[in-house]
Amino acid sequence: MTETINRTDDHTAPDPDRVGDAVAFFEMLFADDTDGSIRLALSDPTRGRGEEGAWIEPGGFFPGGHQFEDADWAYVRQATAYNAVKYSATCDVYVCPYPLRKHGPRRNGRSVERKWVHADIDGPHRADRAAGLGAAVIGSGGLADGVPKVHIYVALTESVPLHVHRALCVGLGQLVGDEHHDTTKVGDSDVLRIPGTLNHGYSEPSPVTWLTRPTGRRWEPEQLARLLGVAWPVPEAVGAESAPDSATSTPVSVGDAADGLHPYARAAIEAELALLDDLPRPWPGPGQGGWDSGTFNAACALIEIANSPWSGYTLTEAKADLMRHAPTDHVWTTRDVTSKWAAARKKIGGKSRPEPGGVTADEADAARLLFESLFGDGETGSGDDSGTEPAYDQAATTTETEVDEEAFWETRPMLRRIRDFSRARRVAPWAVLGSALARAAAVVHPGVKLPATIGSPASLNLFVAVCSASGGGKTAAVEASREVLDVLGGSDYLETQAGSGEGLAAAYVFTKTAKGRPPEIVQNRTSVLFDVDEISSIEALTKRSGNTLASALKSAWMGKQLGQQNAEASRLRRVEAHAYRLTVVCGVQPVNASAILDDAAGGFPQRWVWMPTYDPGLLPPSERPVTPPPFTWRVPVPPVTVVEDEDGTLLIEHQPEVIVSLPDVAVDAIHQARQATNLPIGAPVPSGADALDGHALLCRAKVAALLALLDGRVEVSDQDWALAGTVMAVSSRTRGLIVAAQVASKGEENVKRGAAEGRRRVVAEEVAEAETMRRAGHWALGWLIKRRAAGPGPGPGGDGWVSWKEIRSASSPANRKVLQAALAALEDAGQVESAEVEYRGQVGWKYRAAGTGGR
Repeated sequence: MTETINRTDDHTAPDPDRVGDAVAFFEMLFADDTDGSIRLALSDPTRGRGEEGAWIEPGGFFPGGHQFEDADWAYVRQATAYNAVKYSATCDVYVCPYPLRKHGPRRNGRSVERKWVHADIDGPHRADRAAGLGAAVIGSGGLADGVPKVHIYVALTESVPLHVHRALCVGLGQLVGDEHHDTTKVGDSDVLRIPGTLNHGYSEPSPVTWLTRPTGRRWEPEQLARLLGVAWPVPEAVGAESAPDSATSTPVSVGDAADGLHPYARAAIEAELALLDDLPRPWPGPGQGGWDSGTFNAACALIEIANSPWSGYTLTEAKADLMRHAPTDHVWTTRDVTSKWAAARKKIGGKSRPEPGGVTADEADAARLLFESLFGDGETGSGDDSGTEPAYDQAATTTETEVDEEAFWETRPMLRRIRDFSRARRVAPWAVLGSALARAAAVVHPGVKLPATIGSPASLNLFVAVCSASGGGKTAAVEASREVLDVLGGSDYLETQAGSGEGLAAAYVFTKTAKGRPPEIVQNRTSVLFDVDEISSIEALTKRSGNTLASALKSAWMGKQLGQQNAEASRLRRVEAHAYRLTVVCGVQPVNASAILDDAAGGFPQRWVWMPTYDPGLLPPSERPVTPPPFTWRVPVPPVTVVEDEDGTLLIEHQPEVIVSLPDVAVDAIHQARQATNLPIGAPVPSGADALDGHALLCRAKVAALLALLDGRVEVSDQDWALAGTVMAVSSRTRGLIVAAQVASKGEENVKRGAAEGRRRVVAEEVAEAETMRRAGHWALGWLIKRRAAGPGPGPGGDGWVSWKEIRSASSPANRKVLQAALAALEDAGQVESAEVEYRGQVGWKYRAAGTGGR
């Protein structure tokens, strides 16, 4: 419909400031190089929105189009903004924030590009999260409980497909609006308010205003999806990229249940709704098109999902989705759809679906760790507009130390050398530092411990996870750590791979045999660094029946006794507590991190320092600095003494215990943490406590002690403690990224499983329907042949003709569902004839087996 805007006779020029607000809005949304059009929608506040004439949608505005034959985009934006503000004096004026095709109706899938993500929030919103995303925020002129309603826009670096756009809009609304997000406004054909116009939804018109202007920040679609907890790649369960102009299908949406749906449930629901949307329109005729069976089968599936407590879906929502997507016309009405719903309720009863493995409700919350780790909770995030991941020094952390990278690396010559050495080798400084700390621990004899602040003295045994995707630089960083330190003194250590739990102890001892003497287990090594290139090898080992590797590593981190307790004497491989040094450097990919993360209840992930291979300061290819020499480190404690016994066997003599003292600030923090966890069984966990941070302070104390030793001291200073806090802040953030990536990965897996189940059900139904059709056709043809052989009958016309009513009455209930379709197939095959007949003023059909003569 093309109609000239003429909603008022007021020729007074609108306020130029308000026009300027609208122009700025259109400049944000409609670039000079777009090939689309601006679409306005005007509503009459004196009429209900369902009344005829309540909405007017003029044709698209674009250079060369209606009213703008010789104009450029700057003029089109200016003129359209001017008109929008002017006509808002008497009516509500909206705009679709996406450039639509120049001609044709406004409908989902008809935008020419989708470079923005939007959310309509009808209540309080998380301004801190919106700011962290660099979002533009519009006050829509409405209030909810005294709080402004807002429209939020986040920019993308590129246009995305329709299904990706919808998923990002849903994720954005959930992140910044929670339950106040209007889940019906997630399409690329939505219309939203324009700053500078007036909202007539109240007793007095209220202005639509800018709350936050665009910052210029643009997100890569995948990066934004990770931040919003949206599975990537986004599944295409929501349907086609665009619909033909003649189509009238409803865009797939899941009622108001988008917030809180299990990923598997969402995929399964959307698959069912997409099948309903794909049913042919208009109705192709009796027995064709699947309106009857398709509606019933979809109702059954939706009811099963709604009956499942884990799904987050209700029967009310299921029925609303069915009514919205099932096909109807003047014959097959909503009454028939309601009837199919009732029949499905009767058939399914309380039947539900088992909960799939993967993302639970608690795990889904972990996706928010990604956002909070970048921008914090309640703090404004980076205004960086580079389109890349925000710099680490903007990250809020789980410790009191903010991550200021440059300040950290400039603190000491050793840290500067590690940074410069790493960047010259094109590897991440944090990953090299983590690996170097593990190597530093390996050369310090096991008698060097932390004080008994709580319980007994603690070991310096250290586990480091070097984290990235495949090919992200894990191995290169670990290799560089071998060269970055020139170690003078200290103890020798073995570098090897991890095996079973019992194999850990075997790395430190051997079986000594001598003629005439029983075998003797002797310790001949005190330090081992286990270099695990890929975490998947640990995962494979821990999943073996009876393997004790994970439990042995947890004990080793605390310096407890290693080895079997119940083996016979000749095979007893045991290493006493604090008589060994064990460190681990392990490459971790998000997809395989479950080998560590899945044992959170047992404290396994809490024992690791998580270091990233991402370096925001990576030098450009054009810069090729000379690699600086290694940092010379003189180990401040003596090495283990090796002696030779009378048989020539090399044995070790342990050094006296050395306690690395902690400063008061560290001791106070440890005691306060112990006080906070001093709770009776069953008492609620204090607010803000994180199960994944249960060993954070002990891990921090180990890092602080190693930093002190690398600085040539056996006393931890306040600065060592602060620097260790920065390391643990990076570790917490990196672990949060891994957790979020795992959640997203599990979500993708569940989405695929849900969609696959929908496809399997469709194939099964098609096979079953074909078999029913075959049986019905076989019965109908045989029955008609028998009637033909019996001679002229009493039915309409005689000569073997039988009315539809008579055939239907004779068939079984199972055949009746497909009987018309089966007769049509027999007619197409030339085995059955049909003719129209009028009986008592009613038009009907008669059938007979083919080859019986005239009509």
